[in-house]
Amino acid sequence: MRKSNILIAAIATAASIFFLWLWYYLEFNLVDNPLDLVLTICWWVIIVAVCAIIHKVEKTRQERLRTCLVAPGLVYNAEAGNVATAGSAVDAIQSILQDLDYGFGIAEQRDEAKQDPKAFYDLVVRSSKFSVKKDEGTGERQVSEWEGEVASTADPDAPARRFTSREELEAILAA
Repeated sequence: MRKSNILIAAIATAASIFFLWLWYYLEFNLVDNPLDLVLTICWWVIIVAVCAIIHKVEKTRQERLRTCLVAPGLVYNAEAGNVATAGSAVDAIQSILQDLDYGFGIAEQRDEAKQDPKAFYDLVVRSSKFSVKKDEGTGERQVSEWEGEVASTADPDAPARRFTSREELEAILAA
């Protein structure tokens, strides 16, 4: 979850605890005995449910932002925009994914891609999991986990090919 979401959940939880304390301090519990506890439990269930929903929506949004469209000599990502591939498309995709900020801006596509994206792009690389760790000795960032699937835009009915490592992705894109 983003820091702002965690802050809002913490404020809502603190407010509910304060209001429950205030309810007992002002002795409102003597008037409507079962109501205060029921309201508090319902409020806490709502807070937990909203936090779970926010977490799920954020994870789904991040997964969508990790999606890359591959064309010959070009990789497009919604946050990074068009990136020319000098060498391997996998290197370009990895570079894009390492530098993602998961912001809310959408980068522009080329005009040819806007008109007919299925004809312009060859493959869609969806990375469901991507994490990077820093090597202690060299200080370089290394991919520690990379999973996802590759789908063809030419045949949308064809099953997507799953990959669980960089090497498997390279093999799929080379084929």
